[in-house]
Amino acid sequence: MPNASIINQRPTQSFLKALQASIWSHPLDPAFFEELSPAQWQQIVKLSLTQTVEGLVCQSIQNLPGEHLPNKELLMKWIVRQQRVISYNEQVCQTISFTNSLFRENGINAVLLKGMAVAQYYPAPLLRTGGDIDWYFPSISDFQMANKLMAIHGEDYRIQSRIDTDYRIGKVPVEHHSRLINMYNPFVQKFISMFEMEERSSVRSKHIAKGNIQVPSPMAEILLINTHILHHQIGYGIGLRQLCDAALLYRHHHGEYDKEHLKFAYKKLGILRWAEAHHSMLVEVLDVDEEFLPFAPKRHSKWNDQTLELILRGGNFSFYDPGNPDIEIPFSRVNRPQRLSNSFYRNIRVAPMEAISFPFTQIYRKYLPL
Repeated sequence: MPNASIINQRPTQSFLKALQASIWSHPLDPAFFEELSPAQWQQIVKLSLTQTVEGLVCQSIQNLPGEHLPNKELLMKWIVRQQRVISYNEQVCQTISFTNSLFRENGINAVLLKGMAVAQYYPAPLLRTGGDIDWYFPSISDFQMANKLMAIHGEDYRIQSRIDTDYRIGKVPVEHHSRLINMYNPFVQKFISMFEMEERSSVRSKHIAKGNIQVPSPMAEILLINTHILHHQIGYGIGLRQLCDAALLYRHHHGEYDKEHLKFAYKKLGILRWAEAHHSMLVEVLDVDEEFLPFAPKRHSKWNDQTLELILRGGNFSFYDPGNPDIEIPFSRVNRPQRLSNSFYRNIRVAPMEAISFPFTQIYRKYLPL
C-alpha cells in the first residue's frame, strides 16, 4: 500500500471495515471505531457518500455498540440518506416491472444488466445505491422494437448511438443496448460477437422486482461487469461500489462457470494483466477470498497504488477528485485532456490496446453520424 496515502488514514480504515462487514455479512469489530472524533466520523460519512455506498456502510455502523456510534445528529442524517437509497431502489424495481411487462406483452426478448440485477447478490439488495436501468436485447429486431415502444411510453427519449438509446420513466433513467460487452479495442469485436452468441442460450431467469426477469449467464455477467469497470477506468475512474459488484459476483457465481474459459476470454480480449491486477485490488481492498477468483491475483504495484489512490480520493467515477471537482459542474468534465492523459499512462501497462483505442473511439463517436 502507498505511504502517506489516504488508505492509511484511520477514517479510511474504519470505513473499509464497515463496507467489508456489510457486503460479507460479517460482524463489525468495534475496535476500529473507538474514540473517533466528530471530524473523523464526518470523513467516514463523506467516503460512504462519494463512493456511493452510503446505505451499505450505514447499515453496518448501526450494529455498533452505542458508545461507538457517531453523534445522534450525524447518524440521523446518514439514516435519512440510507432511506433515500431504499426509496429510489423501490422506484427502480417498479420501473423494471413496468418495462419488463411491456416487453413481454409485445413479444420482445429483454435481458436485465448490471444495477438491480447485480444488487441481488448483496445481503440487502435495496441498500446498494442504484443508478439507471440497463436492458440488453440479443437481437437487432428486439432492440428496434423496444426502441419504438419506449419512444412512446418513455420521457426524453434519445438515441445515443447505433447501439444505445435512453429515456426516463418518472425519475428513473433507462438505457437500451444492442451489445452486451462494450470495449474500445476494434480488434476484439469479432470475439465479443461470437461470445455473445454463445452465451445467449445460457440466459437465466431470476425473481427480481416481484417478477421473473432474464439476466445473463454467470460467465457473461462476470465478463460484462469487469469489462465495464475497465471501460470507466480507461476514462476517468471508478468508485468502490463497482469493486463491490465484482467481488460479490465472483463469490455468488463460484463453481457455476468454467474458470479456464473465463481466463481464456480475458486473454483474447487483451486484458489478462489488468484482470490479475484487478483481482489483487479486490483482495487488498475488500478482503475477497482468493478461492472465489477464477485465477490468482497478481499485484502490479504502481498501477494498484495509483488506481486505489484515485478511487479513494476521486470517488464515484472520479467526480469528487479534489483537484478536478466535477461535482461542482454538473454534467461536465474539467481538465479533460490532462486527466485522460494521466489515465492513458496509468492503464497502458495493464490494458495496452484498450488505452490506445480509447481516444480513437471518442473521435469516431463524436464526428461520425449516428
